[in-house]
Amino acid sequence: MVVMRVSVFTPSTGRPEMLALCRKRIEEQDYPILEHIVQEGGTLVENLISGLPKTSGDIVVIAEDDDYYSPDWVTECVNGLNLGAVAFGDIRSHYYHLGLGRRKVFRHPGRSSLNITAFRRELIPTLVEACTSENSIDIRFWMALNDGHVPRAFRDSPNPLVIGLKGGPGLRGMGIGHLQRTYLNYGCDTDDENRTLLRSLLGGAADEYISLVASSSHGRRPHQSDD
Repeated sequence: MVVMRVSVFTPSTGRPEMLALCRKRIEEQDYPILEHIVQEGGTLVENLISGLPKTSGDIVVIAEDDDYYSPDWVTECVNGLNLGAVAFGDIRSHYYHLGLGRRKVFRHPGRSSLNITAFRRELIPTLVEACTSENSIDIRFWMALNDGHVPRAFRDSPNPLVIGLKGGPGLRGMGIGHLQRTYLNYGCDTDDENRTLLRSLLGGAADEYISLVASSSHGRRPHQSDD
């Protein structure tokens, strides 16, 4: 396996408690990390455009501030990119709402969500070019790679290495995974009142997120309403 220098990049706004746990998850990775660049303060588009050029690794792994990353996620990305691909992702997006105690899984053949995307640094301009609006950045990015016949590799396993944790303290994001109604529809895992499912997904780290939500005002901010 070719040794690649890895930059982890996190765009972050208004979720300091979740960001602190994200930093911890990156520190726990079993692949050596060259740098963890966090760009804060702007919108997602602003943070991506201004922050991505600051990375200096051979590959860039996107890590969103409110998500859980298992210790072997970066290794998985490096292995995927070592197979000749220029971009790597997981076509299954796993979301867990911390307040509701429910999980939702989406499957996106041919692309992955931004939070489970990694690529060689030569694709930084392509991702920046996809930042034409705050919505669907990942879709535009992967469509551009498909149209350009860029070599891609995907993980497709029911066993997640990344969990999008929603409903925690701080600003709500723009994606569908942040909306409560996403988890109230058919197809969600339910009845996780004791957070048994969450602990099976996150292991010992689950209690850190459970405690964080319990210590916040109501586990979520008023402006996180779906209304």
